[in-house]
Amino acid sequence: STLLRDVWSTSNGEDWTMVSTAAQWTARKSFGAVSFNKKIWAVGGLSAAGASNAVYSSLDGLSWSEVRAETPHCTAACSPGADDYIWSPRHSMVVLGYVGKLWVIGGVSSGLSEEAAADAAFNHDVWS
Repeated sequence: STLLRDVWSTSNGEDWTMVSTAAQWTARKSFGAVSFNKKIWAVGGLSAAGASNAVYSSLDGLSWSEVRAETPHCTAACSPGADDYIWSPRHSMVVLGYVGKLWVIGGVSSGLSEEAAADAAFNHDVWS
């Protein structure tokens, strides 16, 4: 299947308008998307290169900013609250805005599809 970078919007669920054919993030699927603090957020996902933990935001769906670049997740040297502390690359997770924070919950940390991933590849963690 072809991974896309297009963005669409609607005010009624019936009539759709293409906002962009090539958003600034790498083509991906199974990423988290949420509206939070007056921005649209695209979080993680599965690109041709594998699972991701990159974070992008947009005020209008047309222009996207990379908020956090693809980053190897922490090793034992990291501690919660440190600048280099971030959740592992993943897709098929839940992303939501709650009490002034973005939350990433669970997901699949391997590059396998949801259908092919073994139970061991599923994350059971919560990040904010």
